Order: sequence, then structure tokens, then C-alpha cells
Amino acid sequence: MTLKPDPAKRRWVLNFTENGRQRRLRFKTKQAAKAYWDARPNLGAFWLGLDDGQRAEIIAAWKRCQADGTSLIDCVVGNNGKANPISLTDSVQSFIKAKRKIGLRERSLTDLATSLRSFCAATTSSLVGEIKTPHIERFLDGRDVRPKRRNVLRGNLVNFFNWAIASGYATVNPALAVERAIEDDAPVRVLTPAQTRELLRCAMNVDPRTVPYFTLALFCGIRPAEAMALNWDDISFEQRTVHVSPQKSKTRQNRFVSIPPNALAWLRLGGVLPCWFVRCRFKRFIRPRLPFKWSQDVMRHSFASYHLALHRNEASTCYEMGDNSTTLFKHYRKLVTPEQAAEFFGIKLPR
Repeated sequence: MTLKPDPAKRRWVLNFTENGRQRRLRFKTKQAAKAYWDARPNLGAFWLGLDDGQRAEIIAAWKRCQADGTSLIDCVVGNNGKANPISLTDSVQSFIKAKRKIGLRERSLTDLATSLRSFCAATTSSLVGEIKTPHIERFLDGRDVRPKRRNVLRGNLVNFFNWAIASGYATVNPALAVERAIEDDAPVRVLTPAQTRELLRCAMNVDPRTVPYFTLALFCGIRPAEAMALNWDDISFEQRTVHVSPQKSKTRQNRFVSIPPNALAWLRLGGVLPCWFVRCRFKRFIRPRLPFKWSQDVMRHSFASYHLALHRNEASTCYEMGDNSTTLFKHYRKLVTPEQAAEFFGIKLPR
């Protein structure tokens, strides 16, 4: 772990390795960076503090437990090990408070709270320590959701019970025994230039306030949640850039996104930013008027495909999107022609 100042951006940069991957986070103050690091479980330091004999003993015990189909904590505490009794509802509230304290985004907190409260309502056990794997399986089986969402719900429960173990409210994580659902990669869909024109025309006619949101998502590749959080102060018409600050970025990293010439004209129409209302307006009034089927992330898919086809620069496309090349080629890119890309980024205001 290293903690260094970045004078140019007036931030403190925290570099560390997590699960074999390098991570870099920026903080306004040195104290905030240290507080974040101190709140993390320092498993690496614990392991390095053991001698070879202690490490070999732990590994042997773990292998034996795996062969018996039991967890290591069960073998250690046996029948005498008891978790501190706490109601499931109270523990969920404490868990959400703990996650908010370490800086989890409100959108993520809302998703955690919603899924865990649904679990509380669906289970008959009142104490955290009484929850078993069948309780979780019944809850997930009772949700009419797709495999991807099922895995998200499972992940939220794994996260919660890991916290409960660390807090002394549980001795095992029953969610780990639940198998992940198999996710099939859906085919990547993009909007054709004609469909893009129709979307913008519909937005102008139904609710002109939403035009900046669609412009930023379509022609700048900014994530929907990021676009909704932007202010007009984040947009520089002179420099032709959009500033996505760490507070508004999904990855918590600073980036400046280029504004294509056609997008400048659409943005000069004005509108409302930030635009938290746009999801509701789109779902109720704009989407029903579109003459084509809508799919999730189709605007981001479109930008990635057309930008890569037009510029032939993978690094540039990844930077504009705030993503990596693996994600780009796996989830976003669909092969389109340079001619189609030129038409897409040439969409101008209707006369």
C-alpha cells in the first residue's frame, strides 16, 4: 500500500492490491484516505505475521474441513460456539449504517437495503444466527428475477453475513453454500442512426428537459447514473469537455470526456441538469412512444461500438467511457462500419 499526494488535482492517492488486482483511490484529505484503509480488514498483514508452522496448521485444518463438508469456523467453535443474539431487522439496519460510514454510494446502499429488507420479510427466523442455507434458497427461488439479478441478491446476502460474522452475530455464512445462477451473455444491441434520431426527436417533443441526458449518454458515452448527476457547471463548451468528478463517477475516478461537434449543438438547446427525474419520465412518457424495442444499456453499447469504429482507438474509447478493454469487448462492442459510425456522430438538430 502506498499513500501519496497528487498536487495537480489536490488529492491523496491510495494505491493497493486487492484480490490480485491493482486499485487506485483518490481522497480529498490524507485523514480520509487513512480512515478508509484502517477500516479494511488487513488479512495480508495477519498472514505475514504467522510463522511457517502456524500457516501450515491453518492450511491443513482448512483442507480437512473442506473434505468433511464443514466450515473452518464450525470446527473451531464446535457446539459451544455461540453468536451474539440480534434480530435480523436490527442487524440489517446496523449493516447499512456501517456501509454508509465507509462511503458506499447511496444507490448501492438503496439496493442493499431493499434486497435485505425483502429477505427479512420473507424469512421466518428472527435471529441472524438462526438463518440457514435453505432460508436463503427459498427466498431467491421465490423472486421472479433473471439470473443476473439473482446473483446480485445472493451477493448482497454474502456481503451481509460476512459482516455479521465479523461483528459476532453469526458463526457461518449460509449464503456461500447457495450456487450462483448461470448467466448467458445477451447479444449486444445498438441503436441505428435512424433509431437514435427518433429517440432524440421524441425527447424534444415529449420533454425537452431530458435532451441533455440523452445527448451525454449517446454521444459522450457517459453512464446513465453519471449523466443524471452532472451539473451544467461540469460542461465546458469552450474546451468541449465534460468533467466527471470522482463523486459522480461509478469508478470514483476523475475523467474529462470529449464532446463531439454534433453533441455541442444538442447541448446548447438547454434542459435540466442534474436530471434525477429522467428515469420516470422516460419510462412513462418517452419509451411507450418509441417505434422500436428498448434494451438495457443500449445507449452505452451504441457509443462504444460507433466510437471504436470511427476512431479505431481502443484506449481512447475506454478512457471516454471510464472502462477497461475487457469490459469493452465483452459487453459493449458490436461490429459496425465506419460509415455507420460517421452517420451516428453526424446526427444534427432537426431543421
